[in-house]
Amino acid sequence: QQPQPQQQQPQPQQQQQQQGHHLEEKKLEKLVNSSDNGVNKKEPKVPFFSQVCVAIPSARRYDSTGFPAPEKYLSNLISKLHLPIGRQNYDKLLINILNVDKNASQYTELNDLAIKYPGIHLKISNSSNYNIEEIIETKKIILSTEEESYQVAKQKFIWRTKEVLDNIELLEDCAKSGRKYTLFLEDDVYPTSNIWEKMEKFVNKVQDNYAFLTLYNPSVWEPEDKNYADGDEYGFFCCTQSLLFKNDRIQPIINNLNANYYKNPVDLILVDYIQSKPENGHVYVSIPSLFQHVGAFSTLAERTQNPPLVAHESESWQSLLQPTKSAFSYYNIGNEHKKSHECHISLSFME
Repeated sequence: QQPQPQQQQPQPQQQQQQQGHHLEEKKLEKLVNSSDNGVNKKEPKVPFFSQVCVAIPSARRYDSTGFPAPEKYLSNLISKLHLPIGRQNYDKLLINILNVDKNASQYTELNDLAIKYPGIHLKISNSSNYNIEEIIETKKIILSTEEESYQVAKQKFIWRTKEVLDNIELLEDCAKSGRKYTLFLEDDVYPTSNIWEKMEKFVNKVQDNYAFLTLYNPSVWEPEDKNYADGDEYGFFCCTQSLLFKNDRIQPIINNLNANYYKNPVDLILVDYIQSKPENGHVYVSIPSLFQHVGAFSTLAERTQNPPLVAHESESWQSLLQPTKSAFSYYNIGNEHKKSHECHISLSFME
């Protein structure tokens, strides 16, 4: 039997070269796997809420006797917007609140919110600096001496014009924020649970050719033969409770508001904008609404009903409801009126 040939042992120099080659191969493999060329590494997902600038005009509210309203709509709204994102992300949720109160310094609720939530930016409205008398004269506005007439009465015109100017200011600030979206909210709405996740799903669902998205549908005012499904193109006709704009195409809308601020309320100016040219974009609607209107108390005591009544609630929620006691608009409401308000929270509100 022939002896097996002995394997030649590598020399120390060869061993060093082989180890060096293996080390270089491992370094190269690690470099390829960790490179930022996008081939083998996924970019971290940017949370949707951090892509949004929230714009809210706000003022104190009163009951019909002139006393401060017992419900703090804005505090409830702000709390619910922050709930899904975690305290560690509070500074990443940008919320611009415009103080439109007649006595801005007395609206202390805003300062309390800004201390608690670092992403809140406060600003006092500039609309009081506008000379409304001059606007009436130069624009040749025909005013009525009666409140209920075709022409608008003077005080209503002043209030309406300032509201449009306030909204323009908010939209302009968010347009310059560097965020991808602007979410305009009235301060008496309340969001569904997991609002940011649902909003992102809705944005990804609809065609990317919209002027804005409406996240609230006042179906109580819709014609009976209108039955919208989630993501349908919407015949926008009113209401600015919750609108989502894309900032890369918001400027033409702001320009149109600036050109027509003295003619109509904000929602009617937007209606004219959408209907004037097909290229101005589409409007899509969220069903069920992602925000519900809960305001029964007005910024003007004379406009608050007794008992307080939530105006233009969305009846599209009703088919999705199970009887549940509303946490809102229950102050001083009679038993009969309560019954009609026991079912206005969508199942999507349930945790």
